[in-house]
Amino acid sequence: MFICTIVFRVVPADAKLHSATVTIDATSREAWTFFSLSAGEPVEVEDHTSLTDWDLGFQRTKVIVNAGVSGPGTGSALALDDVQFEEIVEAPEGDYVTDTNQIATIARGDG
Repeated sequence: MFICTIVFRVVPADAKLHSATVTIDATSREAWTFFSLSAGEPVEVEDHTSLTDWDLGFQRTKVIVNAGVSGPGTGSALALDDVQFEEIVEAPEGDYVTDTNQIATIARGDG
């Protein structure tokens, strides 16, 4: 079984930092498992290319964000090098990117 564990932080409108660790079953090479950061859990999504109910999608070793070619959302990601997760208390500035046909924002592949 291929399990994906994500650790995330969300700063909602109440400005209180929320952290969580969630384990997601990303076993399938065909089906996506979608995750909502605001809900803090996996969500069922019929058509990820037309819905904004999800933020991240997981499929084996592939990870997408809801934006660009992957969905109609406004998600994006930023790779942080040499930063401890515990040190992040707000969204850092940087060149955030979204998914394109050439590359997924986070990861696409089988390695």
